[in-house]
Amino acid sequence: MLTVVDRLAKGTMAVMHEVALLRTEVSALRKANEGLIKRRRAKKNKSAAWRVPYCTRDTEFTGLEGCGVCGKPGHNARTCK
Repeated sequence: MLTVVDRLAKGTMAVMHEVALLRTEVSALRKANEGLIKRRRAKKNKSAAWRVPYCTRDTEFTGLEGCGVCGKPGHNARTCK
């Protein structure tokens, strides 16, 4: 009977050690994942900041309607032919 209790105690200790190791690993992975999510958000926000609203020749804001040079939709003043 005592050997069974000793084996059970030994097995329980092994499981407890493994749980402790897994908790630290999960914590490290969560930190790494949070950093990755922040970098992805920063990339999205950075690309959104570069979008320039289109304006007509009168510099009147018209939304995303057309080119600032010719007024046609589908391109901007920089790429106008």
